[in-house]
Amino acid sequence: MPAVAVKLFHLRVVKETVPFLTIPGIKYDEDSTAGSDVELAEASGSRISDITHAICCPFLPSLHPRAAKGPPHIHGIMIFVAIKLDEIIHRKEKDFTDLEDLMTYYRAGYDSPMTPESTRIEVMRKIGLIEKGKHEFCAEAKRVNKACTRALEELRREDPFHGTLLTMARSGAIE
Repeated sequence: MPAVAVKLFHLRVVKETVPFLTIPGIKYDEDSTAGSDVELAEASGSRISDITHAICCPFLPSLHPRAAKGPPHIHGIMIFVAIKLDEIIHRKEKDFTDLEDLMTYYRAGYDSPMTPESTRIEVMRKIGLIEKGKHEFCAEAKRVNKACTRALEELRREDPFHGTLLTMARSGAIE
């Protein structure tokens, strides 16, 4: 069940394949030379986002509220993580998944009927991505999403589906 996997990432019980500190917007000072350790990054003067580590979970799209079509949304974060995960999985053979196919897998999770909308919102609230008592993503999630969406502009530019992917990440219209 996606909610269990997301909760494990949130609690930092499982090891992240896509390291938290490599996600754009996590370090406020993007020019920092800090390593992958949070204490080292803080010691070097970088501020670390307090956003949940659940954003590193590849199952998070299955819990993104479908009612949130269009802004605000956090598709930029989740698409960035999906691309980076694909690059890690295929790093030896350098045979990366085409973006169109990658988005087909992404949509399958996002459109999954297995998690009702009310559960999606409840889980997102519990992990702190949606503000309690509201139906919108918290300011920190929006900030990190914006940074990830900007970073997507430079990833896989040669892929013919790149422009469509950027439109989806910016608009939130996952079709």
